[in-house]
Amino acid sequence: MRNGGGQRFLYSSLLITLCSSLINSSFLITHGDAREVPVELKARYLRYQESEKTMVATGEVHVTLDNVEFITDKLYLNTETNTATSEGSVKIESSQYKAKAKSFRYSASQKKFQIENFRAAFLPPEDNVKGKVYVAAKTFQDAEKKQEGKDASSTTCDLEHPHYHISSAHFEHHPEDKIVGVHNWVWIGPVPILYSPYY
Repeated sequence: MRNGGGQRFLYSSLLITLCSSLINSSFLITHGDAREVPVELKARYLRYQESEKTMVATGEVHVTLDNVEFITDKLYLNTETNTATSEGSVKIESSQYKAKAKSFRYSASQKKFQIENFRAAFLPPEDNVKGKVYVAAKTFQDAEKKQEGKDASSTTCDLEHPHYHISSAHFEHHPEDKIVGVHNWVWIGPVPILYSPYY
């Protein structure tokens, strides 16, 4: 009797340890062009909702999609629509930038990230910019061949309230080609000093 109770206690302890440790999972999301994208997922808890075809990950969620790592509080992966959506604060790391955001959505069929309240710091490859560039945008989309955002600003000043920055109502970045901005202002502190409708 004593051995059986000890054995049950050991199994219960093992089960509790497994449940409270991080769960690792890997699976594939299929693109519209039939290309499969590996998804690496690590979270404290995973639950699959069969009726909604959605995997819900909560607690210290780390997910890697298309070589971009997201760390968030809660993540929904819909296996039917091939989308991933986060809740809570988000940290983002890619080979190009490190960022923070309010939320993100990834569509495998469109090969596009949609990110809300995006803030990033990155080192540009150009030799004519020294140090990091700080970028913020109310909305930011990172697609395969183009990045774009709305209500954006950029600066090389690392202060919370920069001494200077450029703001744009809308911008597009075409990697290795150009950056396009619409309704742009150059600011010194809180004062707008120069306007350009397009650059």
